[in-house]
Amino acid sequence: MSESQRFGLYYPYLHFPDNWLKVAALYWPRMGRIVPPALSLGDSDIVRTLSDDLNFIENVAPGSAAEELTFTLTQILEAHYAELRNRYSVSSHPFVMSNWCGPSWPQPDKWLMTGAFATNAS
Repeated sequence: MSESQRFGLYYPYLHFPDNWLKVAALYWPRMGRIVPPALSLGDSDIVRTLSDDLNFIENVAPGSAAEELTFTLTQILEAHYAELRNRYSVSSHPFVMSNWCGPSWPQPDKWLMTGAFATNAS
């Protein structure tokens, strides 16, 4: 494999820590990350410079692998739901209650659910 074909893969995260990326640039000719095509990244100035000016970062679309994995994973989860729930104490509540990724759900006073689309009521 030629030097131009080698690259590291930053996985499973999307956003590079600046200092980590600078050190990685000392060891790897390029660094890749898996990014869905429609996702807008809020990269830092350092990440944008390494990507745009130095062509160090390669954003790789997940492609058909994500679709195939989703289908297979869904089948496995459906087939083994009760066993997984008992073994890993997965709550029967269908929503993840976390403030890490955004507001907790459900919040009926702030959000209305209509089909697959959530809209802000305030």
